[in-house]
Amino acid sequence: MTEEELKTEIERLKKLITALQKRISLIKRIRLPSIRRMPDKSLLPFSKTLPKSYFADRENRRFPIYDIPHVRYALAQWNILMIDSKGKLNTSLESQREKMRLIHDRILKAAKKFDIKTRHVCEFCEPIKVMLV
Repeated sequence: MTEEELKTEIERLKKLITALQKRISLIKRIRLPSIRRMPDKSLLPFSKTLPKSYFADRENRRFPIYDIPHVRYALAQWNILMIDSKGKLNTSLESQREKMRLIHDRILKAAKKFDIKTRHVCEFCEPIKVMLV
């Protein structure tokens, strides 16, 4: 290589380095959601595009049940919702018995669909206590 070709190559590499440095500074300025907490709904536009049939509670879009990890999570969240801090059935949900029964049935139907084995003792629909086996 001649001296002139080396100079042009060095200039090209310098331009490339400055372009990469600009990109890196842009990437550093982007604020990513924390992994430890659930991201804000505004950061999840796809949740609004999912069909309502993907949720056990279709009205509020809670308890997603479209794949195995989500069904397991819905089962766990259902237990948390139904049992209060003292280990007794949450009686504040009695007014919504039919709605809760429907949500519960959808979660169990999804668990059966994905062949998730559960031990089911009903304490809410004759009350509910669902546990993963």
